[in-house]
Amino acid sequence: RLVATDLSEEASRAQREWIEGYFKVPYSIRPVLTERMPNFSLSAADIKTIVDYMETVCVADSLARDITVDSTNVANGRLLYFGTYGCQSCHQMNLKGGFVGPALDHVGSRLTAGWIYHWLKNPQKFKPDTVEPNNNLDDGQAEALTAFLMSLK
Repeated sequence: RLVATDLSEEASRAQREWIEGYFKVPYSIRPVLTERMPNFSLSAADIKTIVDYMETVCVADSLARDITVDSTNVANGRLLYFGTYGCQSCHQMNLKGGFVGPALDHVGSRLTAGWIYHWLKNPQKFKPDTVEPNNNLDDGQAEALTAFLMSLK
């Protein structure tokens, strides 16, 4: 059984600053899981080398997407998140919500807009066994939800 995360597209998924911080102090995004990455006590130079490598090799250009994070998109995304799709039933924010998916506090400081957008459009493309539903979002809905999530810093 594979325990480690597939890192083949990680630099397209996570922001550089988050990856660097994770290597400094690894933790679980889903506290209910028992698997943890060990802390290798890497030096700043080693972390920079690893992340530079990841940004060269662990990328997928197809995941790039510019998302407008303005008040209208954020407000529309908030309505979709809490109303239309009830995402809080599986995800936590501010210690409120479900425990099925990862907490989304500060997700806008962790993930890239392009990855969030493409994940929302078709989560099973990235993780076939995920319980995240494919809500068949149109581009506007996926952009609005992405803008809302990117506003969570």
